[in-house]
Amino acid sequence: MTGEPAAGRRTFPPVAVGLAVVGGLVLVGATSGNWVMAESVRDVGGVELVAPQGTTGLEVAPQAVAAGVLGALGGLALAVARGRGRRLIGVLLLVAGASACVVVGVGVTRSLAEPGRLTPAPWIALGGAGMVVAAGVVAWRRPSPPPALGDRYTVEGDEAADDEWRLASDEGSGGSTPQEP
Repeated sequence: MTGEPAAGRRTFPPVAVGLAVVGGLVLVGATSGNWVMAESVRDVGGVELVAPQGTTGLEVAPQAVAAGVLGALGGLALAVARGRGRRLIGVLLLVAGASACVVVGVGVTRSLAEPGRLTPAPWIALGGAGMVVAAGVVAWRRPSPPPALGDRYTVEGDEAADDEWRLASDEGSGGSTPQEP
């Protein structure tokens, strides 16, 4: 067995699976990181202490975590789904990724209103959401073909045997074919 697909058979690119899983995990990781870093100064016993204060993506865009988990699990589902199921999962990934892009965009807008500087984490989260969208598009556009048997399982000269089976099944059907007088 060579492990190659049969002639004329398209294979599904594993790119969609990788994009969905990695994009979902990147989205979850970047959402759990600090999106805004600010420094607060407080006076303790006459000494000024500068303490970094961060706002995480979970505080600003908590729905992005759900979209990231859905993207990662959808990628794993793509690995086992076939045909129309793969297309359906592709649409689900497309919707989850697009909603994550909107949620992250709204979170970035909220983060800009807070004091401090924006970190790279929201942009990384946006990239992860874009990867989930790309996985959905690839899965929706190129579903895998139904499984086919290879040339190894075809028997040459089988047409005569097919005719014999057809005749045998017609004769034993109990009068569904007209009889000769």
